Amino acid sequence: MTKKLYGYAVKENVIYQWSSESGACEVCKEMDGKLFESADEIPDRPHPNCKCHIEILEKESDEINKDPIEAHREKLKERKRNELELAKLLGDTKSLEEEIEEYIKQVNKQEKEINKFEDVIDINKLESKDRQKLKEVKEQINSAKYKAVKTKGEVFNLKIEIVEISHTDNILNILDKLYYRFQILKRQTEEYIANDADKWLIDVLGFIFSKWQNLPDAFELYKIASPNLDFSTQNYIEKNGKLYEKISDLNSEQLEKDIHSRLKKETGKTDCKVLLLDNESSISKSVLSSYDFKSFIKENINDIRKNGTIPNKNITFKDGDLYNALHGAMVKDVKFDSDGNLIMRIEDLYNFEPKRTSIRGRTGERLQNIGKLENFYIIILIKIPKEELIKFEL
Repeated sequence: MTKKLYGYAVKENVIYQWSSESGACEVCKEMDGKLFESADEIPDRPHPNCKCHIEILEKESDEINKDPIEAHREKLKERKRNELELAKLLGDTKSLEEEIEEYIKQVNKQEKEINKFEDVIDINKLESKDRQKLKEVKEQINSAKYKAVKTKGEVFNLKIEIVEISHTDNILNILDKLYYRFQILKRQTEEYIANDADKWLIDVLGFIFSKWQNLPDAFELYKIASPNLDFSTQNYIEKNGKLYEKISDLNSEQLEKDIHSRLKKETGKTDCKVLLLDNESSISKSVLSSYDFKSFIKENINDIRKNGTIPNKNITFKDGDLYNALHGAMVKDVKFDSDGNLIMRIEDLYNFEPKRTSIRGRTGERLQNIGKLENFYIIILIKIPKEELIKFEL
């Protein structure tokens, strides 16, 4: 039970101070000015006819009093930021809905193939192990279909809820919860794709994802790893460089030795295709404009000036198209050409190493293991014009 103060009502956001009158006893004098955080902490009067009293003081606040007009502007800006976040979440949810719809189409296609198979054979004439296998496949299809349709419904409900909330004033309090739900549904969908989806479906979803996240080069490199190149990928290669069918086609002893060494170490293979991208290629231009590459040059430019080169070094691209395209990139053969331009190569091996944690990594590893993606080596030629180098030295 809350203590009743001496003639005062209990209040919130206050502290209590003991105030002793003149001529008070020694006990009361010792408590004079003492502060109490709550009314329950205040001791009882130490003796009859005590004249001491309790002062109620407002707690000091760290909040700065704002101009009401400025505070209103801040509130409007915050709402605008929340509306933009909500719009992005809605777009992501729609893309996720497209992915799950494609997955359901693939499951339905598998179901039709099984039904056709059952129409043309006598199930009873199959061996028991084959009948059991057919039964298991049908159960897997039904389970996948059930999970996918259920997830699609949840994604649809989330999309509707986002639209409805965008018309309310309570966006901030709900946005985090909606984002959390989206992440769960996204993870479910990605799990289906990583474990079950056929190559053609992953191609479709890869196209959707690359458009959604603006990853044109990463998607083209994925398509180059596919055994059969489509017309658009052939155009990409012709526009940006050249694809060699085997390492020896490069006619460079040292380069061939380096590629053979890395390929053998990471995959156990002895040969692969080599993609050479020139310094006017789209990925070369992306490298030159990236923050990570600019930081790399800025950190090393003094040593390059001093020695004319630097040892081969790893470079990591932390986001965007380059993050998805290059996972083990190295900067090699840095030097100045006869015109004073700085030239180098960025090299990488297109390879999904075992035990990747990301969904895309696991999907790529699975396709690589069953021969639907092939390793190839990537060489990107980079040239920084001498007039541009001064920017890295500031």
